[in-house]
Amino acid sequence: MTEHKRPSAPEAFPFPWMSTLQGPSIWTTVGNTARAAEPLARSAARAQLELSSLVGTRVKAWSEIPSTLAQCRTPFDLLQAQVAFWQEAGRDYTETTQRVMSAWSGLVTSATDAASADAVGPRDYITFPDPEPSHEAEDRRHPGQSRRAA
Repeated sequence: MTEHKRPSAPEAFPFPWMSTLQGPSIWTTVGNTARAAEPLARSAARAQLELSSLVGTRVKAWSEIPSTLAQCRTPFDLLQAQVAFWQEAGRDYTETTQRVMSAWSGLVTSATDAASADAVGPRDYITFPDPEPSHEAEDRRHPGQSRRAA
């Protein structure tokens, strides 16, 4: 049976920076970064889903215009169809905006919760002792001189 010899580090990695990928610390960092970015990715995906749903709803409404206009017999029917179309568009845009803001506000809420959790911990204060009065300045004066006002 032949023994397989493992290549040494310089031969195993064609680029010097690739050796940093071998240690477990890089994968811990990657995992922590992925966990930190997860709320952002979820919010972005949810917002994108809502916007895609809006596009689908509005495309369907636009494609139904010819059949709706074909049913109009008077100018008043045409006006009612136009008003109904734009009212529905306004409702769709409003609902989608609310759902997108809800998706992004969840991200802001989780960020503020994390920040407040960090702020609750013990605070480190740097304290300095009060300076003690120095008598050296008084000792340097001549015995007969005083700084007091007469």
